[in-house]
Amino acid sequence: MPDMRQTATPSQGQQVTPGISVLLADRRAARGRVDALLLREWLAHPFFRQPPPNLTGREAWGVAEARRFVAQGQGRGLRPDDIVATLTALTAHSIAEAYERFLGPVDDVLVCGGGARNPWLLRMLQAALPGAAIRPVDDLALDAGAKEAVAFAVLAYATLHGLPNNLPAATGAAHPAVLGSLTPGANYRALLRAAAAAPDTPVRRIVLDHA
Repeated sequence: MPDMRQTATPSQGQQVTPGISVLLADRRAARGRVDALLLREWLAHPFFRQPPPNLTGREAWGVAEARRFVAQGQGRGLRPDDIVATLTALTAHSIAEAYERFLGPVDDVLVCGGGARNPWLLRMLQAALPGAAIRPVDDLALDAGAKEAVAFAVLAYATLHGLPNNLPAATGAAHPAVLGSLTPGANYRALLRAAAAAPDTPVRRIVLDHA
C-alpha cells in the first residue's frame, strides 16, 4: 500500500502525500470510512490478477500511484482519513483475494514488515480471512522488521559457500544457480579461507541470537 500522510502547505491547505508512519496510518485508518465503490475499483488493478511469482515495487506503486489514489479519493469527496482507510482495506482485501484465487483456504497467516506494526491493517486482514489465524511473524521469535536481514544473511552464506540460493519455482528461473557476488574488503582473504574450510552443505537450521 502506498504510504500516505497529511501535510499542510500555505497554498494547498491539507492534503495527503506519501510518507506516513505506520502508527499514524493505523490511527487514520481507524478514524476513516472505507469507500466500497472505490475499493472495488482499485481491486480491479491488473497486477492483482497476475499469477505468482509476481513482484512489484516503487516503479509501479510509488509516489505517482499514491497521488493517483489520493486524487481519486478526493474526487469522490473523501476525507484524508477515509482515503487511508480505503487504501488499508485495499491491502487487506488484495491479500485475501490472492489467497483465494491462487492458494485456496489458508489456516495461518504470518505478517512481516511494516504491516505487522499496523493493528488496523491486521484487523482488516482478519475480517477478510475469518477462517485464518492472523499473527505477526514475531510469534515465531523472528522480529517482523528483521525478515529481510535474516534472508540476506542466508543468501550470503549460500553464495559464499557456492550453494544454489534461488528457487526456480518462485522466480521462474530455468535452473538452480548461485546468486550474488563477493566484494573485496578488509576481511576478504580470511572470509575465503573460512568458506573453503566450511562443509558445502545447505542451510537447514537458523539460530537467532537475541543477545
